[in-house]
Amino acid sequence: MEPKLCPGFTFRKSILIGRTDLGPGDVRMFMEKLAGDYCGNTYHLITKNCNHFCNDACIKLTGR
Repeated sequence: MEPKLCPGFTFRKSILIGRTDLGPGDVRMFMEKLAGDYCGNTYHLITKNCNHFCNDACIKLTGR
């Protein structure tokens, strides 16, 4: 989905997480790899959820 346009949800606000030194191709490769680490069949409500995915992405992309 395009950011802010998910059907059935109301977009509320953007949160600036910082900047990255990675180029667009590197960001895409990283996100594809990270997505593979978070397949639907490995979801766990407490230990591996969308918040963990976002945290891992922020740390890798921004260093914080």
